[in-house]
Amino acid sequence: MFDVIKTAYALKNGVSQRSVYNWHAPVFLFTNENISGYLSQMNDVADKNVLTVTGSGDHAFECLIRGAKNVDTFDVNYLQGHILELKSKMIKHLPYLSFMHFFFNEADFFNRDIIKPIWHKFSPALKIFLNKYYKMRNRSLFRYRAAQSVFYDIDKISYINDVTAYSYLSHIMPDKIGFTHTDLMNITNRCNTVYDTILLSNISEYMFEEIPDTAGRIMAFYDNVITPIADQNLNANNGQICFNYAWCANTADYRTMIDAIQQYMKYRIDDFCPLEHKIDMVTVPTVYNSVMNPGAGMDVALTFSQKVR
Repeated sequence: MFDVIKTAYALKNGVSQRSVYNWHAPVFLFTNENISGYLSQMNDVADKNVLTVTGSGDHAFECLIRGAKNVDTFDVNYLQGHILELKSKMIKHLPYLSFMHFFFNEADFFNRDIIKPIWHKFSPALKIFLNKYYKMRNRSLFRYRAAQSVFYDIDKISYINDVTAYSYLSHIMPDKIGFTHTDLMNITNRCNTVYDTILLSNISEYMFEEIPDTAGRIMAFYDNVITPIADQNLNANNGQICFNYAWCANTADYRTMIDAIQQYMKYRIDDFCPLEHKIDMVTVPTVYNSVMNPGAGMDVALTFSQKVR
């Protein structure tokens, strides 16, 4: 019942346009990151426990496709939990072409008849969210002009680009993917689970904005966010966090910055600290190559790894 009341209150006057990230901001329908690209270069998530930002649900779906044993999600935007539920139940119970028509047919976007056969499977809160859209017919509920925006390069999303991957995801999709409504600073207060992999997307870009340089923000993020999460929620033996995602980055500049940060981190390890930490980066073809910035460089994802000495 609380979810119903919270959803109704969040949508009473429409979503908040005051900032990109708040508890009832416009929602992402699909990722704008090359998740499959950087997951392929990180530690294998097969049979592992994963915690990821909820976002559009695509981080969780890509981990499931790669064999993750369990995936939990969190997001500061409470409404993203409804998108996670909507997409996961559609993937589980509807065919590929119905899913694609529902989201990507410009002239027939969010056709209610498509989800009518599975409407009874939706939570009351999700039904309120959907009914709000059907009453308004206003795409201000969604980031990037719903699913037709050039910000979405769907070729980078495994289950959309490959009907076989969609079919496999449909087969393994759990009845429910865990969702916790919280901001990143409160993860350690809300969660006691230990994870092998944690995906934080580009949250670090929007924290500590008062620090003018990227390296300074990353070090502040390391001290105030990564360290407590790693101490409490990350597997001490080869656990890994992907915590920063930059589009069309200068990889040489990032390598120089990472080397400097690594030197800074060495001063944090002494005989009283049982863990070794390492920050590194993976590079993937940018999602903007084909849609926004032809010929652009690579995207960079920063990773934090730890292991027992």
